[in-house]
Amino acid sequence: MNQFKNHVRNEILKASAILFANDFNVEFLQFTVGQQSYQLLFEDYFVPENEIYLSVLAMDKKNISRSGYRELAEAQFSMIPDYRIQENRLKINKIISNIIPIHHQILSVQNQNYEYVRISLINFLPWLLFQKKFEVGEPIKIKIAGDGRMVGQKTSHVMITLCLMNLGSSVLSPSNQHSILVYQGEENYDVLFQLLQNTNEEIKKIQETGVFCDANGWYSFNNQSQRHYKVDFFICSDWKFLSIILGNTAANSNYFCLWCDCEKSNIDDITLNWRTTKNIEEAKLYVGKRANKGHKHIPILNIEHSGTFIDILHLLLRIGGMLTQQLILEVNDMKNDRAQNNKDILQIFSNEANKINIKFRFWKKDNNNVLSEEKTGRTYYTKLGGTEMYNFLKNFEVENILGKERGEEVKQLWKNFLDIYDTISAEKILTDQEISNLSEKTKSWIENLIKESSLKEESREMYSSKCITPYVHALLYHVPEMLRVCRSLNLPLKYFSCESIEKKNHLDCVSYFRKTKNSILELMQVELRIFYLTIINPPPHT
Repeated sequence: MNQFKNHVRNEILKASAILFANDFNVEFLQFTVGQQSYQLLFEDYFVPENEIYLSVLAMDKKNISRSGYRELAEAQFSMIPDYRIQENRLKINKIISNIIPIHHQILSVQNQNYEYVRISLINFLPWLLFQKKFEVGEPIKIKIAGDGRMVGQKTSHVMITLCLMNLGSSVLSPSNQHSILVYQGEENYDVLFQLLQNTNEEIKKIQETGVFCDANGWYSFNNQSQRHYKVDFFICSDWKFLSIILGNTAANSNYFCLWCDCEKSNIDDITLNWRTTKNIEEAKLYVGKRANKGHKHIPILNIEHSGTFIDILHLLLRIGGMLTQQLILEVNDMKNDRAQNNKDILQIFSNEANKINIKFRFWKKDNNNVLSEEKTGRTYYTKLGGTEMYNFLKNFEVENILGKERGEEVKQLWKNFLDIYDTISAEKILTDQEISNLSEKTKSWIENLIKESSLKEESREMYSSKCITPYVHALLYHVPEMLRVCRSLNLPLKYFSCESIEKKNHLDCVSYFRKTKNSILELMQVELRIFYLTIINPPPHT
């Protein structure tokens, strides 16, 4: 075939010399023999670099595997050959390694090995800020977030991300959440403390010096003759991850709160007035003492508790989950004339959920965690995601399960909570008066949560004072404080949501299996290639 291809090419070049100049070239040739089509692609087929880069970018962003691309290229001969794309992919990796080096190593902690990849803030941040314009005196706001994920049945990853909060509503996009650390393993204080030591030193340096911008839009940390910007760091994540980063005890401990000194015995006393009092200096004083007020370890990052934000997505999931659980407990205990047994009641529950497009089911497991049909087994049920939880609380017809009077009472409780959630999750900066009104509304809702039922035929609490969970405590006392901090930052609390982190986590899991050979190094390379081709050196579209 090569001999035939060279012969055809030479003959075409000889014929073309009669009519065309010497720069005539043959790139590819398509012809048919009977019903069979053939394409000849010549070795010196020229493809502009920007077209190759755009193909690399498309494959990385859309998680197109090399094998999938090869099949497409075989069906459409005019597509860029896979080997050309791979050559340029490696070329970009080499360029990136010179400007944003990836540290890929194994960390040994307590006789366990943790593979990790990390990039330096000092190297990455100038490129993230490159040619971005900020108002004079406006601080540069950086959000650090973290999340763990299961990759397959036995492997888990932990990801630490960085987001520039000065970008407006685009901070809600997963593409603006940039990984600075990924490691294989579970969320663990000892591991994160060691892996984030260098990052913490860089945060301290950046907090101290700020950044300087020259006339070309390049940012650095050591030239004081240029425009100077202060850099503020914040952190947002779910409760478990925040407690690890802040060195606090777990949410089920006596001093559960990440922001104040409230004890578990006082969590349901809403006459008290708790405020954020914890800070890094206090933590250093209490660590190691018997009465440590929840300060189990030294905070991993130099970010104050007042700059720590609760994730409103997990707030919806946890409080909504508590409300759902209480409903299911009530359904399990009730006697319904329309159902012959408890199983029929649960089936009615599932049917009502299906009416609002939520697949909700129940199952039992015995003491050995094996699926069981026995009535003595523990009942499990479907866990809902953020969108499903909101839909469930808003549209589920409780009256069809509990009856009209009781159902309306529960439904009103749910509606009041969603009104509060809608206020704090709106893409809006609240005024001081609106924040004060929200505090009063939240307190009233919690009072209603644990008040005695208005039903005459029974005297019971709406649910129980045990429903005042750490997330409910934070909603009452600390979310208003966070809203006031957001007001001073000119940012809505919604921008600190981790919903985009959860979405990025999902996309990275897909990329891990489709784009890499189960390698977190390749996963980081994919992300940095996208960053290079969209931020640092975007190729022009033809």
